[in-house]
Amino acid sequence: MSTKCNVFCPKFRCLKKALRRRFMGGKNIAWCTWVNDPCKGYKCTYALCLAHAMLPDGTCTLLSPKKAPKRRSLEEEILEEERKFASIERKLRKVSRRDLIDIS
Repeated sequence: MSTKCNVFCPKFRCLKKALRRRFMGGKNIAWCTWVNDPCKGYKCTYALCLAHAMLPDGTCTLLSPKKAPKRRSLEEEILEEERKFASIERKLRKVSRRDLIDIS
């Protein structure tokens, strides 16, 4: 579910300072006084989010659902540490430091 940035958001701004909110035909309309047309919102070149939350495709990261961080299991962490240790061990063998390899 992607939520696009909305021109009625208090953090949405126009870099040309041409955005006006008008009441026309019974509803609010964002009006661009620079081109004298309705505002295109996030599609406009001059659209800006004060919170820097608007992505290039117009998705608002403030309104998007947050993803839970991926939790690794204990076994995965142990395997990763073993891979790191094996890499260090290979490098020490290359420089002939066998006295540092035998830790156990």
